[in-house]
Amino acid sequence: MQATAGLTVLSGTDQTCVWMDAGVLRFKLCDRDFECHRCPLHAALQGGPGGASTQLGEPPAPPREFPDDRLYAQGHTWIAPVDPDHGMVRLGLDAFAASLLGAPRRVRRLARPFHPVDRTDPLCDLWLKEGVLPIAAPIAGRVVAWNEALADSPSTLATDPYGTGWLLEMEPDGGGDQRGLSRGAAALQAAAHDARQFCRGAATHLLASPEGLAVVSAESVCAVTDLRALLGPGAFLGMVRELVF
Repeated sequence: MQATAGLTVLSGTDQTCVWMDAGVLRFKLCDRDFECHRCPLHAALQGGPGGASTQLGEPPAPPREFPDDRLYAQGHTWIAPVDPDHGMVRLGLDAFAASLLGAPRRVRRLARPFHPVDRTDPLCDLWLKEGVLPIAAPIAGRVVAWNEALADSPSTLATDPYGTGWLLEMEPDGGGDQRGLSRGAAALQAAAHDARQFCRGAATHLLASPEGLAVVSAESVCAVTDLRALLGPGAFLGMVRELVF
């Protein structure tokens, strides 16, 4: 990899631009260190010429907030001690999932209180405008409490994912198996990878349709206000389910 006139020129084994991989760009050039959230094209697709959009239904903003006082799962949930004396933990969505999903319309409970759940069992469904997204248990245990405030304010899942937007509380199984869970720095790295994968999938999907090709090949993409709408419910929900489960 070498720098030329402010651009990063890639060798064959280096990172590549998602838009280059999709066939939009011909040259292996980037002046944003391949951080898609700082790219003007990516910003335009998100709904504006500067920075990430905060509107509901936009692609994920840069996943930068992953506090070290909790553990994170690959399905973009977190657990944190809430009652250490009794081993209770609280569970919620991480910053990446909150940014990607936006505010759900409803949270439907699936796990019955005090009944055992295994790792990857569905705990609840998030009702999005595109459809239903299950949230899986990152650990085995029993649900002992739900965040009752979500019934009236499900949007706090997106606006305050590490605070008032928590989902539920669990009593882990006695072994406290923490396989597949990671701390903040590792979780941030994984979320950045998943954000890139989402952008790559979105680019590929758009280029596979006449409507998407017309958008990304136009002289200006600033008129594009909602990538989520361009993808359509099925494509968006399908890509989300590959990352959040």
